Amino acid sequence: MWTVWSKDLWWLIDTEVYRAGAERVTASLPLYDHSVYDGLQFTYSPFAALCFLPLTFFSMDSLRFLVTCVNLAAPLVVVWMAWGFLGYRPDHGRLAMTFLVGGFALWLEPVRTTVVLGQVNLLLLILIMMDCAPHGSHRMRGVGVGIAAAVKLTPCIFVVYFVATRQFKAAIVSVLTILATIMIGFFVIPGDSVKYWGGMFLDSRRIGAVTNAGNQSIAGLLSRQMHVLNPPTLLWLALSGLTVVIGLAFAALAHRCGEELLAISVVGIASCLASPLSWSHHWVWVILLLVIGVHHVHGRRPWAALSVAAFVMLFFSWIVGKPKIPERTPPMGIIQRTSQAEWSMLVCNNLYVWIAVIVYAATFWYLSRIAAKDFPSDPPVGDRSEECLAQ
Repeated sequence: MWTVWSKDLWWLIDTEVYRAGAERVTASLPLYDHSVYDGLQFTYSPFAALCFLPLTFFSMDSLRFLVTCVNLAAPLVVVWMAWGFLGYRPDHGRLAMTFLVGGFALWLEPVRTTVVLGQVNLLLLILIMMDCAPHGSHRMRGVGVGIAAAVKLTPCIFVVYFVATRQFKAAIVSVLTILATIMIGFFVIPGDSVKYWGGMFLDSRRIGAVTNAGNQSIAGLLSRQMHVLNPPTLLWLALSGLTVVIGLAFAALAHRCGEELLAISVVGIASCLASPLSWSHHWVWVILLLVIGVHHVHGRRPWAALSVAAFVMLFFSWIVGKPKIPERTPPMGIIQRTSQAEWSMLVCNNLYVWIAVIVYAATFWYLSRIAAKDFPSDPPVGDRSEECLAQ
């Protein structure tokens, strides 16, 4: 990666925005009235701006190195935790598979783009996984989801997931955490908090164009196929609501079947589909799907190997060698492909949405097989040995 990406590895435009937003807070300047860096506006919550204050202690050159190292290590942390969800013991076999699968994950477009932009997606994913770990019972369970939702609003769906799976204490803690972060924002930067929570957080136009190929959501699909700047509100709300309901239903069933990693993957994908703007780098949930696929490969399920191979190829960032537009924006692979054929645009420009549909269908099929006892139950958490991983 260091060799292939060269200068692009150090772009980190989103880190520049985070730091610039924090600098405006320290300078007592309005956070949302104007662009904060290179024509880009600060679109996160006031609490997020406060979280970014430590970035102002470093020069941008230092931050490029530090943030890149954190984002290169974060997929390994995610994969390590994912093996734990699946019941593997913390031994050298799990460590080896963490580096192997984590290495592949770094080349998946959502992860690669997160690294190049200096985004926080992977860190938020880790916070959510800490709260959703199987048999987790720590008193602060729910705080991670609350903080993630306070930084980016889409993780709020996990509060509903906690309710759907009768994890009421975690849901309450998450809600209280979110409310606490809002209160902190009003206390420290009241003016910006009034603007943001007064309705600005609903304005997706500040984030970007819905029709952009990087927006892999239902709203993006509708806008591109209908050739409009914004999809019809009722149609978008109906489809997004249906997507969330189905996703939460599947996740609740997966939770009851002991498939917690699959459950949170489906919930995360539902959040990406339903959001009006879900940039491709928001789809870091693909790391969890990759781990699940590899888990089934060494479980000797014949369909798994082909599924993992197809999954990796579709998400690899170098499939389509399209020139960078604009100059410093990294190419996004298949989803950025342009063609005169309507079917090609429908498939390629909305690829992640269609993959999500396939994931939904595969989840339904897999859980129905478990319910029908067509698949033998996986060993209980903690009983999977390194011998299994060695296979």
